[in-house]
Amino acid sequence: MRFLETMNEPAEGLLRRLTRITPSCEAALIALEADRDELIGVARYSADTNGVAEVAVVVTDDWQRKGVGSALMNRLIGIARQRGVRRLISLDPNSNQIMQHFAQKLGFRSQTVPDDPTMICYTLPLT
Repeated sequence: MRFLETMNEPAEGLLRRLTRITPSCEAALIALEADRDELIGVARYSADTNGVAEVAVVVTDDWQRKGVGSALMNRLIGIARQRGVRRLISLDPNSNQIMQHFAQKLGFRSQTVPDDPTMICYTLPLT
């Protein structure tokens, strides 16, 4: 559901975009379970030319509410600041209570999207 819809198999272009990072405007971090070298979380951002970056974080079910998402996001926020990103945003369904709590804990402000009241835009100024 990261892309606001169920996806059985991502398109080739989306796979390329998600796996080839352009350091001048993107960053991606992963978290691995040390014992099994298994991917348990990903956080990333992609910035536009105005310094506004859309941010996303995903943590596997078994590792949610254990600080993995917070650790990834706090590190990603630091990287974004170092690289001159001015603001992070995330668009999420307003029914996602977990995201609402998570965003609030990280200091993001929330606002309903004017043309889609089912969505919330979370914003974190970095300057």
